[in-house]
Amino acid sequence: MGAIKLLWRHSTWLDRWILALLLGLTCASWAALAQRPAGTRIVVEREGAVLFTATLHETKEVFLDGPAGGITLVVANGAVRVREAGCRDKICVRMAAISRAGEWIACVPNRLIVRVEGAYSERKGYDLLSR
Repeated sequence: MGAIKLLWRHSTWLDRWILALLLGLTCASWAALAQRPAGTRIVVEREGAVLFTATLHETKEVFLDGPAGGITLVVANGAVRVREAGCRDKICVRMAAISRAGEWIACVPNRLIVRVEGAYSERKGYDLLSR
């Protein structure tokens, strides 16, 4: 705690303003991410080819083989997570379960991407490509 007080004492008003701006942007990002709609199905892909799909309303466990030993996916309670992986670091296993549209989990050694699809709200007006 003493180190924080020392840093605060030696910081300028600009340092504090930048810190407040970064904290505000972080909070706004989390709020925007939390407003994504719930997903309806999962899609597992390897190098652009779809290997497996399922709805999030199912309860299922599936093993998908891969170059680094494969992964075991668990679909339950409206979310999907990686339970086991044959890769060395197991980063995909430590990731949280995903359930919202647009979220994904990647197992790079097995070259797998698990993503959640869902209905996105229709935006009204123009985008960058329309006139």
